[in-house]
Amino acid sequence: MRKRLMLAGAALLLSSTLVGLDVPAASAHCDPTAQGHECEDVGPFLEDFVDIRKVPRGNTGVVAGRGSFISRCGRNENGHHNSDNHIVAPGVSNGAHHIHDYVGNLTTNGFSTDESLAAGGTTCRLGDKSTYFWPVLRSRTGETAIKSRAEAEAAAAAAEAAEAEEAAADAPPATEAPADPAAVEGAEASADPAAAEPGAPDDATTSPGTEADPAAPATGDAAPAPTASASAPAPADPGHGAEGNVGTILLPKVVTLQFRGNRFSRVVAMPRFLRLITGDAKSATNGPANARAQWTCSGFTNRTTTKYPLCPRGSMVMRVLDFPSCWDGTNIDSANHRTHVVFPAANGRCAAGTKAIPQLRMTLGYSVPRGASFAVDAFPEQLHNPITDHADFENVMPARLMNTVVNCINRGRRC
Repeated sequence: MRKRLMLAGAALLLSSTLVGLDVPAASAHCDPTAQGHECEDVGPFLEDFVDIRKVPRGNTGVVAGRGSFISRCGRNENGHHNSDNHIVAPGVSNGAHHIHDYVGNLTTNGFSTDESLAAGGTTCRLGDKSTYFWPVLRSRTGETAIKSRAEAEAAAAAAEAAEAEEAAADAPPATEAPADPAAVEGAEASADPAAAEPGAPDDATTSPGTEADPAAPATGDAAPAPTASASAPAPADPGHGAEGNVGTILLPKVVTLQFRGNRFSRVVAMPRFLRLITGDAKSATNGPANARAQWTCSGFTNRTTTKYPLCPRGSMVMRVLDFPSCWDGTNIDSANHRTHVVFPAANGRCAAGTKAIPQLRMTLGYSVPRGASFAVDAFPEQLHNPITDHADFENVMPARLMNTVVNCINRGRRC
């Protein structure tokens, strides 16, 4: 009987996976310290990769003018990481549910304010205290190696079935259904008190886990005492790949923060504390409307894709993150963090009623292991889809530095 229950439970769990019932994703219980079979289907999959040489030449992002200014802020050599986002989820620890790389302001976390950023230190030259951040890229080799979607789903289903069988094997034996209290009371009243030996257990009515056997495992409604791992909240910045973000964080080899001009008009200064986002961290489920992912390889930057690129030997994986640059002229933020600054048209022209500001382009380069061996951090349900790539920025430049940026751009210089 016990074996039949074990097999039935495993079969039910497996069938629910196959027919698409509401089963929690593996990313909800993936243990980043073990990084074992429970992390099989957290994504990405081999289908999310493409050979860059098979990507057609074409769109290379926002069209910009001639002048530009580069802010030199390092590559996050100091290891400033957390899973916060003070723009989208202010006042919240682990609001991003994935780890960010930060350059620029040294104090950025989920509780940052304009005032705290203005008082913070910076990794940038020339006193640029702006904060620039993006989800980390991780190496995925060994136990976290990337599989095809079919292989990952099959492995996850088998692992969950095995876990269900193990849980059933560890469960205490089923107990008899409790007797009708009225019947028990009647039986006790009619029983001969002398028939039972004093202190002898009654095998017909006593089962393990009741008060008659306090040493037996409890089977009642009382909850077990919480363990340390259950009662203590997980750290907001583990850095070890919580929520399905497994693998080793890669330090970028190249970080270029370039502010560019507009082909059709002079740019005006960004207001201090202007907040910008690009891309959609949930575009795998939201759809591509706000997606801005651009992946390429060094030496192939005239080809971009929304998939992870497989680069030839000696070529770096590149992420190109273009920010919006047509400002409403009034607001430094908006409810959706998008409508106060929008993207120009395909030809680079800002819409009527908006003003061109310096257009930020982040370019990130990585040396990765050969093959499908890396993934961007993401919300668990996004399965590390490369289309979810995104970045954030808050301008905390001194006014004098911002004026220098504007002058370089409007004069067609490269600073």
